[in-house]
Amino acid sequence: MRHLWGVVVVALVSSCLDTQLPSPAVLGPGTVRASVFTALPNRQDLSPAKGATLSLIGTTLRATVDDDGNVQLAGITAKSGRLMFSYDADGDGVADRSRVFTLEALKAGFGKDVNLGQVVLGRNATLVGTVKRGDRVQLAAGHGGIAVFLPQLPQLTYTGDDGSFTLGGVPEGSLVLSAFAAGYRSEATPIEVEAAREERVGLIVLEPSPGSAAVGQLSGRVEQPDGTPIAAVLVRAASRGTEATTQTNAEGRFTFETLPVGVYALGLEKMGLTSLRIDSVLVNAGLNQVGPYVMTGGTGGSSSLDGGPPAPPDAGSTGGGAAGGSATAGGSATAGGCATAGGSATAGGSTTAGGSAMAGGSATAGGSATAGGSATAGGSATAGGSATAGGSATAGGSATAGGSATAGGSATAGGSASAGGSAAGGSALLTPFAAVGPPQVIVPGRPVTLLGDTSSGEMPLTYSWTQLPGSPTVTLSDNNTVTAHSPRFTTPTTVNVFEFSLVVTDRFGRSSTNSAIARVSVGSTPLARFTPDGGLYFGGQTVTFQSQSIDDGGLALRYEWTSSGSVSSVVAD
Repeated sequence: MRHLWGVVVVALVSSCLDTQLPSPAVLGPGTVRASVFTALPNRQDLSPAKGATLSLIGTTLRATVDDDGNVQLAGITAKSGRLMFSYDADGDGVADRSRVFTLEALKAGFGKDVNLGQVVLGRNATLVGTVKRGDRVQLAAGHGGIAVFLPQLPQLTYTGDDGSFTLGGVPEGSLVLSAFAAGYRSEATPIEVEAAREERVGLIVLEPSPGSAAVGQLSGRVEQPDGTPIAAVLVRAASRGTEATTQTNAEGRFTFETLPVGVYALGLEKMGLTSLRIDSVLVNAGLNQVGPYVMTGGTGGSSSLDGGPPAPPDAGSTGGGAAGGSATAGGSATAGGCATAGGSATAGGSTTAGGSAMAGGSATAGGSATAGGSATAGGSATAGGSATAGGSATAGGSATAGGSATAGGSATAGGSASAGGSAAGGSALLTPFAAVGPPQVIVPGRPVTLLGDTSSGEMPLTYSWTQLPGSPTVTLSDNNTVTAHSPRFTTPTTVNVFEFSLVVTDRFGRSSTNSAIARVSVGSTPLARFTPDGGLYFGGQTVTFQSQSIDDGGLALRYEWTSSGSVSSVVAD
């Protein structure tokens, strides 16, 4: 055996010496593949997210999910960046289910072929919190107009006077929440967001930045996927009250020398290339470097830009729409590029007072469209009035939400527009539904938490608890606010049963109508409870019951189990 082993080793070594190593493979652009699904309402099974998109943020790379839920995004040359899955489940033109991944976390990018397997898209989340100016942090007011946004994503809102904000339409994933106000140092807070939740963000304080300039410089680069610079790209920057344009030079670079500080949306356009929009770009005092942005071949055209949502006079949600709340068909402000079909459109520069004019059609049929004026070809279409012109106020669907053309709502691709009601031709808004946790049994003198965080509706929700008669009045730690989903109180030292009804109100002012009663039993004598307390079991099956009995003061309990039916054997443990 030893002789044979030695011969084998020599033969192997000799073979290795005679073998030429193959040339290393040449790496190319990477790909990401996935099977994308969404949960069906009130069902446990999943459905392919047909028509959902997978895109690389900051580029025009995009792929669409097929009928079976499969998608493949090719041509990835970057080593870092973020992938976005987006799905418009109700077909209203706005993605209501989205999820973000980083290339680094997925170990994806140039030269990598990554299969994510099954990706499930849940409903978008809502962020609720407070941002205050550091030099007046002790004051209850004076904190309005602070921009709160997700960099490079369309979610943008402004704080109310008390510093509170609500940011809707937030995708699931690892994100960065940024806050900015002129004259203060901006803050960026990493956050982890779960789908279909109302996430509460801790207090954010912006420290003063004395002497900071009121303008900044914005510079970036536009290139092809292989890094080749793209010249003569029209670059537009829009913020509230500001719009500027420039072009890239031969090296693909662009520079805005002086822009008022603020949050901007950028639009990149060139004939023969797919237009690109980048939301929520912060321009601070000094030099701001962005990009590189990647453009690929496709149909050029004008991308829809606006200056962002106006700062509300008090706390309020912008709905998390595209930086500015515009939701148009095909990314352009109107179908055909004009505000009306044969008329003019003025409402301080927009067709509605606070939203976008249309999706796929014109706001009027041959007349003018003003906020508070007439827009007729036989009727009126005002921001806050009726929207009939002897026919439909939009080309493609209904533009009413409870009879108004909306002042602050947006028309969607498909023709519906809503501001608190269902839109004719579109999908109904989610009805507010109050939900409370199971009955609780608490030892006297202990704190207890009411559970209403599984309630649903158009976020954010306001939670209103009412103590029902029959028990001593207690004070809840929080009530009638968007943070009152889990208020606490301390139980008295006497035996009693406390009941609280919950009503939730959504961001449109609609309240739940179902009965939701939270029950808390305070026991001062031994109370017998066990789980499971019911169920269907088959012959020969072993069932384990677990006691949840309590006694105030922590005294030892003696357990006695009695069967009321035919049981072969009972083993006590």
